[in-house]
Amino acid sequence: MTSLLKAQTSMVDSIINAIKQDEIGNQRKILEISEMVEKINNDVAKESSQLKNSQLVGLLSTYLVFSAMNLQKVESEIISVLTDTYNGKISPLLLSPHQLREEINIIKANPPISHALPTDDENLIELYKLMSVKGAVTKQEVIFEVKIPLVNQQFFELFKAVPVPTIRNGTLIAINPEKSYLATDAHRDEYILFQPEDISRCLKPKNDEYIGRNQRSKLQRNAVANPCEVNIFNNHSTANCNLNKIIGSTVWTQLHHQNRWIFATTVDVESSIVCGTETNLIIIKNAGIMEIGSNCVMKNHFVTIHGHFEPSNSIQTSYVRLKNIHSISPPQEIEKILTLTNNTSYKIHLEVLDNIQRQLNESTLKYLHTTYPLHQSSPSCS
Repeated sequence: MTSLLKAQTSMVDSIINAIKQDEIGNQRKILEISEMVEKINNDVAKESSQLKNSQLVGLLSTYLVFSAMNLQKVESEIISVLTDTYNGKISPLLLSPHQLREEINIIKANPPISHALPTDDENLIELYKLMSVKGAVTKQEVIFEVKIPLVNQQFFELFKAVPVPTIRNGTLIAINPEKSYLATDAHRDEYILFQPEDISRCLKPKNDEYIGRNQRSKLQRNAVANPCEVNIFNNHSTANCNLNKIIGSTVWTQLHHQNRWIFATTVDVESSIVCGTETNLIIIKNAGIMEIGSNCVMKNHFVTIHGHFEPSNSIQTSYVRLKNIHSISPPQEIEKILTLTNNTSYKIHLEVLDNIQRQLNESTLKYLHTTYPLHQSSPSCS
C-alpha cells in the first residue's frame, strides 16, 4: 500500500510539475505577445506621427503655393494699375465703383462755387473716362493721385473759323485768321480763341462737347482792341485782319461737315459727279458751297472728293451776320451739260456765299500775303 501510495504521489507531483511548466510557458508566450503588441503599438505610433508630419508638410506646402499665387496676382494687379496710370487711364482695381460713388457724394456735399461735375453722377463709366491719375513708387509704398475735373457752369459755344475765299479783279483772296477756333458764351460777351492742338488736348464726354483747362484769357466784346476773329463775329471793323492773296485759279476748303466743301474759282471748272449709277457733268464757276452725298464722288482737274457716311449730331453751321451788302463777283447759275434728275445727291449753295462775298467788298485790302493752296499738286481728298 505504501509503495502504491508513493507511486500515486509521484504521479501527482509529475502532473503538477507539468502544469507548472505549461504555466511558465504560457506566461512566456503571453509576455512575448505583449512585447510584440507593444512593439506594434510603438511602430503604429511612430508611423502615425510620421503621417501627421507628412500631412502638416503637405498642408504647409499647399498654403505656401496659394500664398505665392496670391502674391503674384497682387503683383500683376499692381503692375496693371501702374501701366494704366502710365497711359493716363484709371483702373477699377485702384478705385472701385463703390469707392468712386462715395467720393462723388463727398464732392457734391461741398462743391466749389459755380462748379459742377462734368457729367451725370450716375454715369460712372463716363466719369472713369474723364478721370486722370498719377502714380509714384517708393521703397515701401505705391502712391496714386486720382483727379476728376470740375467744370465751370458757364458754357461756351465753339465755332470753327473758316476763311471765305472771294474773287476781286480776277484774284482769289481770303482772310488769314490767327486762330482756327472761337468760343463764346450765350450772351456773346466773352470770347476765347483756340488752335487745333488746344482742342485735341480737351476731354470729350460727348461727341459735341469739350472740356478744357481754364488757362486762357477771355476777350470782351466791347474791348478797345480785339483780334480779327472777334471783330468779324460781331460785324465790327476788319481793319486789323490780314488778307492773303491765294496763288492759283481754284481753291477748295472742307467745312466741318465732311461732305461740304467751300470753293472759289476764277476759271470755269468742268467736273463730273458720280452718285451710284448716276453720272452728271457740271461747270463750276465763281464761288459756292458744294455738298455731296455719302455715295458720291466728284472729280475735276484740281481735286477728287469722296463722300463719307456722316452720323447725325448736334453740330450746326453758322455764318457771320452781314450788313451793307454790295456784290463783288456775283455767282452765276451753273451750266448743266446733262439734265439732272430730282434724285441728284449733291447740292451747290450759291446764295450762301453770295451774301458773304458782298460783305468782303467793304474790307480794305491792305495786307496781301501769298499762300499756296493744296490744289496746286492736284491732291485726292477722301
